[in-house]
Amino acid sequence: MARHALHEAAQLLRQGLALLEDKLAGSPEYARYGTDLNTLYAMIMQAIQGYGVDDLEAIYQRALGLVNQLGDTPRLLRVLWGLWAFHYVRSNLDLGLDYARQMQAEAEQSADISGLIGAHFALGTTYMNRGEFDLALVHARQCLALYDPNSHGTLFRLYTQDPGVCVRYCLGLVLWLKGFPEQAMTVFDDALALAEDLGHPFSLAIALSAVAWRHVDRREPTKVLEACEALERLAEEHSFLLWQAIAAVMRGWATAMLGQAEDGIFLIQQGLATWRATGSRWIEPRYLTLLGEAYAQAGRVEEGLKTLDEALAKTELYGERRYEAEVHRLRGELLLTAGAAAEEAVACFLKALAVARAQGAKSLELRAAVGLARLWQNLGRKDDALKLLSEIYDWFSEGFDTVDLCEAGALLERAGAENLAGLR
Repeated sequence: MARHALHEAAQLLRQGLALLEDKLAGSPEYARYGTDLNTLYAMIMQAIQGYGVDDLEAIYQRALGLVNQLGDTPRLLRVLWGLWAFHYVRSNLDLGLDYARQMQAEAEQSADISGLIGAHFALGTTYMNRGEFDLALVHARQCLALYDPNSHGTLFRLYTQDPGVCVRYCLGLVLWLKGFPEQAMTVFDDALALAEDLGHPFSLAIALSAVAWRHVDRREPTKVLEACEALERLAEEHSFLLWQAIAAVMRGWATAMLGQAEDGIFLIQQGLATWRATGSRWIEPRYLTLLGEAYAQAGRVEEGLKTLDEALAKTELYGERRYEAEVHRLRGELLLTAGAAAEEAVACFLKALAVARAQGAKSLELRAAVGLARLWQNLGRKDDALKLLSEIYDWFSEGFDTVDLCEAGALLERAGAENLAGLR
C-alpha cells in the first residue's frame, strides 16, 4: 500500500484472509489479525472499486466485531473511519454522522491526534453535504489545525487518502459556497500542492478532482476540460474507477456548456452509470443537476425538468442539501424556457433564495438573485429587481471577475441605466 500498488496489496490480503480462517481460527491472534486484514482490505477495495461497494459494509462490520474483542482504540478508529466512509458515499448521512461522532469521542478520550484528524475531516465533510456549512467550517479548520504534513504525511496508510488533502477539498468547497471564491481557489491550490509533495496517487486524484470541481462551480467549462485531463490520466493509470466516473460527468457538463450538448449528455450518462456501479450515491443531486443543465443546452427542456425533479427527490431522500438551492434555481430557468407561467418560475427562484440564505450559501444566493432579478425586470418590477440584486452584490468582497458576479454587475448596470433614463 505504501508503494501505491493497490491491486497487488488486495491480492495479498485476500490470501492472508484465507490463511487466517484456515490456520488461526479460534487462536488468540485471530481477532488482531482479523481486524487488521479486514480493515486494510476494505480500505483498499474502496480505493480501487469505490467507497460504496455492497460487500464493504459486511467486511467492516466483521472487523468491528473483532476489534471490540481487543479493546484497541487505534484499530477501532480505523474501522469507524471505514464505516463512516462507506455510509457517507452511500448518502446514509445520519448513520455516517453517528460513526464520525463516535470516532471523535474515542479519539478525544485516548488523545489520539491521528484519529482526531480523521474524525474532524469526516464530520466536516458530512456537515457540508447536509448543507450545514458553518459546522463544516468549524471541523475543517480544526482538522487543519491538527494536521502537520511533516508528522502526518503517511496517514494515507491509515485512511487510504491523505486527510490534509481531503480536508482542503472540503474547506475550499465550503468557502466557495459561502461566497469567498478567491479564498477557495487558494485552498484548492494548496490541496494540489500538498498531494503532489506527498506523491500519493489516490490523494492526488482527490486534489485533481477538487481543481476540476472548482471550475464547474465557477462556470468555467474550458478550464474544466483542462483540469479533467490530468485526473483522467491518473485515474486510468491506477484503475481508480470512482474518479474515472466523476471525471466523465464533469467533462460531459463542460462539453455541453461549450456547445456540444448531445455529446455532453452522453458523457454524463456514461459517467453516472459507472459511478452508480461503484455503489455510490454521494452528491447524486449535484450530478443530476449538471445533467439537467446539459439537457437544457440541447433544447430537451422536458427531460431537463424531469431530471431536476429526480434531483429534488434524491435531495429529500438522502438529506443531501449541499446544492439544493441550485436545483430550485435551475428549475426556474427551465420553466421559463418551457413557457410556463412566470409565477411558477418566481416560486422556484424564491425557494432557491430561501434555501441559500438559510445555509449561508452566498454564491448560490447570488445566482438565484440574478435569475429572479432578470425575471422581475421583464415583468416591470424594476425597483424590486434592483434592490434584491444590489443587496447581495454589495455583500461580496472578492471574486468580481467570476462569471456570476460579472453577470450580476452587468445586470445592475443595465438596471441603473434604465432607471436613470426613466427619470429623465
